[in-house]
Amino acid sequence: MSGIGANIEFRRKRAKKSRREVCEAIGISEKTLYRYERMLSSPKAEDLKRLVDYFRTDIDSLYKGIL
Repeated sequence: MSGIGANIEFRRKRAKKSRREVCEAIGISEKTLYRYERMLSSPKAEDLKRLVDYFRTDIDSLYKGIL
């Protein structure tokens, strides 16, 4: 798995956060985050902004996997 989904999952696990914790913090469902991590759907713009803010990164880093 590669791409934004893998990068979201990697950052979540590196932060030692569960899906539930991330979802509660950014206001999305666990199912939605699961779908993003598994590349079953692409993050909506507003969710992407929340993820970037939550992980304290930028969009390019999240897409390209720059750690």
